[in-house]
Amino acid sequence: MAKEGMSLVSTEKRLPVLPPEILLEVLMFCDVRTFHLATLSSVAIWRLAMTSPALLLHHLSHLPSHRRPLGPSSPVEKIRQRWKHAAKKALLGSGILADVVQFDPGLLHRIKVKQSVFTPGQPASLMVVCHFEPFIRLYALDSRGPRLHTIFTPRVNGHGAVDQSARTLRLLKTAICHNHYVAALYESQQDGVRPVTEMHLLTFTPPDLTGAQEYSHRFPDDQCEAWPDLTNARVPGYHPASLAVNDEGTVALLWQSSMAASLILKIYRRFDLGWETVMRLVRTVNLTPPDYRQIDMDFEPTGKSLIFSQPGTLLHDFWITYPPAEGDGAAVLFDSRLRWLGPHDLDLYIGMPFMTRHYDDRNLDMDTCVERYRALALDLQTGEVYLVGSLDERPVAECDHGHEEARHRYLTEPGRWDVLMKLDGTSRALSSIGHSAAIAPDYTRIAIANWTEVLVWVIDPNLLYYERPFINMVFPKEQIDENSLIHIQPHRLPIQGVVHRMCFPAPNQLFALSDRGVVSWDLRPGCSKRSWIGRIPWEYKDNLTEGYLETDQAKASSERVQSCSELSDEATVQASSA
Repeated sequence: MAKEGMSLVSTEKRLPVLPPEILLEVLMFCDVRTFHLATLSSVAIWRLAMTSPALLLHHLSHLPSHRRPLGPSSPVEKIRQRWKHAAKKALLGSGILADVVQFDPGLLHRIKVKQSVFTPGQPASLMVVCHFEPFIRLYALDSRGPRLHTIFTPRVNGHGAVDQSARTLRLLKTAICHNHYVAALYESQQDGVRPVTEMHLLTFTPPDLTGAQEYSHRFPDDQCEAWPDLTNARVPGYHPASLAVNDEGTVALLWQSSMAASLILKIYRRFDLGWETVMRLVRTVNLTPPDYRQIDMDFEPTGKSLIFSQPGTLLHDFWITYPPAEGDGAAVLFDSRLRWLGPHDLDLYIGMPFMTRHYDDRNLDMDTCVERYRALALDLQTGEVYLVGSLDERPVAECDHGHEEARHRYLTEPGRWDVLMKLDGTSRALSSIGHSAAIAPDYTRIAIANWTEVLVWVIDPNLLYYERPFINMVFPKEQIDENSLIHIQPHRLPIQGVVHRMCFPAPNQLFALSDRGVVSWDLRPGCSKRSWIGRIPWEYKDNLTEGYLETDQAKASSERVQSCSELSDEATVQASSA
């Protein structure tokens, strides 16, 4: 493509020929995203912008920054570098220019999206379960896509692989923790024999290592005796509702009555006797059910509490502290839907903090410790999402200096919270699937999916360490409303299919599990709207297959953007020398 065909100041009839003075006025009235995209699509605009410090300073003032602002007397090269850094940090244009890879499952496999989950961490992983298959596949997520790491094969008799000709094996529930354990609940039925419910605890090494170890122990009902199955543990009229496992190998199994009138929670612990590993039932708890039929259950990050939620909600609704003592009894689900009548007539429910920071002032001869919490809050009436923060101070003598162990303290203290900013673009769930959320490891990206819409907000993590008065000083005035509330605009990512789950393996890479397979977005500034079609590796040998098939439409678009980027780099050098 010729250079003239990519410039707004061209001789083509469909594009007007504008003098630089008028073009500068037009660019001055563009919003910052449109201005950034214009500089990437036209060499003439790029050269004009790079040689106009006033234009760059104008658009820099519309980006949040805690750095000292530059003035008209600042060197031109310094202004250019500040603009490039700010545009890169704010991911300007990433919603339009993001590279997309669609990993197709093929015709022989159908993914069960309700039982397939992402696990954050370093590295992140994806557990995939397919319809009509008893196998559990674990994938490591990297820049190349999902890489098959482990295939767990169930062993219903503890001695060998299941004989498919004699048994029908059905995978009921699965659970995975962040580091070590996979729990699976199977139901097997032999011809003419009643169904048998069996549970297996599987362990695996982190995805960046090789090899795996499998324990096919069956969980007993009362104690370890000849590895009996869970058939006797079943209560008439109950079905397994949810399964959870923590980093210590403790497994929680939730049974729900058919009429949703009661819940029974059974907790199993893993004991290493030196010569063998056994699983024992340590507690049975009767729970009062919440006001909905389907329940998701998981251990909170510390593994000390169990949290319960309705599928498709951004926040968990109830929690119960995991008791170390053995025995049976009844317990009450604590309502964690912290209703906070905040400023501006907001009626919010606050979720589990995704960021916690503990500041110990003992080295500064101070007698207080400070803990900062950052969490997402949801308005159940409108579906709007807010970023809220809390500041907790306590005397050094009363602080255990272990903020990771105290993430649930905020539940009884709503008055300590404050709204930091609003994530614009969110709305109520469009279906029973609800919302799906993901937060980048460095807290710079927040992604929320609603049906076929994926929104990404960019946040400066340095601002999360401060309270609202300072944050309001950093953001431009047009992003602050009359109630002094900051509004963050989202980036909309291209997607085909319904999104069920999402995960950030890296700050600039987002994975999603949809009804059409696995989708990956590359959000780095150097992307050029490319689109590929890949394959999910179902066998180990499929990991060796490299390369993707690029779609024709995306290929033409990426070539155009890539050519403009190369010419823009050349124009930058010329503008610098000028």
